[in-house]
Amino acid sequence: MKSEYRQVVESIICCEQKLREAKVIQREAKEKLAQADGFVIYQETSLRESEQRLAELELKILGAEAPALQEEIKEINASLKFLCREVMRPEV
Repeated sequence: MKSEYRQVVESIICCEQKLREAKVIQREAKEKLAQADGFVIYQETSLRESEQRLAELELKILGAEAPALQEEIKEINASLKFLCREVMRPEV
């Protein structure tokens, strides 16, 4: 009976230690997730600002250039967007 009691107490102590370790891992994971969320938000904002600036510059350039150049620039932009999507696509 004493042996079984001792085993149960040791099991409880072991479980408590593992629970503390799991909570530390959980807290660290939450902190990393928050950092990743902040990084994603920053990058999305930066991308939108850059795209807006590009659109403004294109309007200035396209307003002064011939229509043939406008079409070429649109094709180049479409190709660049496609390439960016391909590069950013996660590997499966």
